[in-house]
Order: sequence, then C-alpha cells, then structure tokens
Amino acid sequence: MFRRHLTTPNPLPATFMRGGTSKGIFLNRAHLPANPADWPPILRGIMGSPDAHGRQLNGMGGGASSLSKICVVGRPPPGPQPGTEDSVDIEYTFVQIGVTDGVIDMSGNCGNLTTAIGVFALDEKICRIPSLEMYGDTTTAELTRSKATMKLRNINTGKTIRTSFPVSPHTGLATLGDADIAIAGVPGKGSRIRLEFLHPAGASTGALLPTRAARDRIALGAHGECVKISCIDAANPTVCLTLSKLNRLLHARAIACLPAQPAEFLACSFAPAVMDILEDIRGRAAVLMGLDPAVQAQPKICVLRPTDAPDAPYDFAVKTVSMGTLHKAIPSTVALCLAAAVGVKGSVVNVAHAFVVKRRKTSGEPDDKRGPPPSVELKLGIPGGVVSVVGRFAHDGTVTSVAMDRTARRLMRGEVFW
Repeated sequence: MFRRHLTTPNPLPATFMRGGTSKGIFLNRAHLPANPADWPPILRGIMGSPDAHGRQLNGMGGGASSLSKICVVGRPPPGPQPGTEDSVDIEYTFVQIGVTDGVIDMSGNCGNLTTAIGVFALDEKICRIPSLEMYGDTTTAELTRSKATMKLRNINTGKTIRTSFPVSPHTGLATLGDADIAIAGVPGKGSRIRLEFLHPAGASTGALLPTRAARDRIALGAHGECVKISCIDAANPTVCLTLSKLNRLLHARAIACLPAQPAEFLACSFAPAVMDILEDIRGRAAVLMGLDPAVQAQPKICVLRPTDAPDAPYDFAVKTVSMGTLHKAIPSTVALCLAAAVGVKGSVVNVAHAFVVKRRKTSGEPDDKRGPPPSVELKLGIPGGVVSVVGRFAHDGTVTSVAMDRTARRLMRGEVFW
C-alpha cells in the first residue's frame, strides 16, 4: 500500500467548487490509485482530518460536514451503447470525511455536490457533451443559449441522476454565471442546474420503506416514551418526525420545548439535550432500517413543522441534523427524500402535507383520495430561505423521480497537497 501511495502524485490536480450549499474538492479518478481502499490517507490529507480542534487547518476542509467533502469523477467502464436507457456518461464516488475523527464514509451520496459533477467532467475533458439543446430565456423566443444534458451514476448508491446546465457553444464548457436563479443559503444568483434523481427509492437499503411501514413507533429511554417517525430511503435514507411529536417528548422529560411558530423554529438552535434525543431516535431508526447506527452520515434526521397559514411561502419549516450537527441549510438528498415521502400514504410527511393542502383549499373543494398526483411540488422553509423540490409518481404510487434546481461556482483550479 505504501508503494502505491508513492506512485500517486503529491500534489494532485484538483478543482475546488461550490455545489448547492456545499463546497468540496473534485478529483479525476485517473489520478488516484485504482483500488479505492488506498484512497483514505490521501483524502484525509487533502481535507486536514482528523483534527481534534474541529478546524481542519492543515487541509482544505472548513470545519463543518458540508465543507468536508470530496468527489472522485471518472469515465464509466465499457457497457451499454451510449444514449440507451442503461447507459451513463459519468461515474462518481462521493466521500464524506469526518472533521474531528477522520472517518471516511462512502455509504451515501451528496445531492449538493452532485450539482457540479457534470461541470467538472466537461472542464477535465472526462467526457464529451452527449446531448446539446438550444433554448431561449423567458423574455425572448430566440434560441440563444445552449444546454447540455448528461446522465451520472453515483457509485455509492448505484443510482442514476440526469443533470442539465447551460454551456458555451464556443468552448463546450459550463457557464455558471448567468443570473437564472437564487438558492436559499447562497448569496447572489447563478445558472440553473437541474438535478433529477431517477428511480431514487432504496438508495442505501434497497427499499423506499426499509421498515416496511409508512410510520414506526420508537420507544425511548427507561420510561419507554414513544415517538412516531417515518423511515424513508430515497436519494439518501432519512428519518422524519414532526415538531409537535418532538416537543411532546421534550415536555415529558422536562426539557424546554422548541418554538412552535415556523419562523422562530427555523431561527432557533438545538440545545445539547435536544440533540441527544434526536441522535437516540436516529440511532434506533438506523437499526430498524438495517443500517449501522454508529455511522452518522446516514440516516439523517429532520424535524418538520407544517405551516398553518394558507398564504405561507412554504409547506414545511424543516431543520436537519447531519453528521451530528444541526445543518445550516438542508442536505439536498434530504429535501429530495421528502419529495418522495409525500407520495407514501400514511407517512409523517404525507399526513403533514395533506394537512397543509387542506388548509389551503377553497371551501367546498373535494378531497382527492386517489393517491399522489403525477407530480407534486414541495416547498421547504429552511434557515436562509425556501427550497423547492418535485416528486413524480407512477399510477401505482411508485416514485419515478425527484428533482430540484441548484447553482454551482468554480472556486479554484490547481493542485492540492495531501
């Protein structure tokens, strides 16, 4: 192993990019050892982990889970004919590096950094543009812009993502500075990058409902207090519970409840006692889902507060705990998982969404009990703004895809020491 490390260049060619609300290092797989088992010392060195002080001063990490990430991008092996249903243009492996402990986790995907995979692949000439489309903006009918569409395979989950983004017709590279959209948690505007996760169910466990139930009751503590949750696996496995259920549990333990109003809930921090309870729930849910509770990368856990006001700008206020810390925005894969969970009849998310829809209906409008419509847009209030995600469903309720729009930005291109 030591000899193999000696053959790996130090420094390595690398690109530092923002994707969505995360930042990370992007590497060409051709520059790393062929066996991923030889990657950990290199990746830890790049990020500056482990760091007992939690700052990652010796590397490119930023001292937070959303800033301690690496994507390894490469060409897929020879396989299906390009352009066919099963073919992909790019493969990539997402790596989460523990800030303080240096644990290397490749069990799940990062939706935010997936935003920049196609951009990096074109920059590094790992692939060519497989599909190019001319289109116009909302103010003119003239077809003045070019859009590339490509399919990515995430090695961690085995799932396929279709992405599209604007490219220059002159250079064939992504143009990221168009003022198309703003996303919550990121200043300014950028070019629209669409991510569509195809058939996202069972990303880590093989099933949309790993426990085979839309809702589960988990007993906690010596007194056996129970809390209702939903365990959903789409894009990444996620544990969902409502703020009201969490506050009921906090009250039973004489712990200060979290603010009930959505805006105040989004602005609040979670006390250590609250974080301990959420980690207890997450760990027990992980066992039910067949996952290792010691791995903090998954499942993630989110707390939902459905809105009461018919004119509210979002359906739920959402706060997420990821890698043992309260996320400052929302992991994209959690948002996408919620889009899938809307279609799971009886799930915590489905019931909460039905409550919101009922409050917004005009008087006398009939309820729709036929199951999920073909497409559902879900608006999530998070710290910093609103995130929109779309879930698409077949007639039998199967999740066919979940999608969202993101932006990305190139930050640095050069070499990184490990």
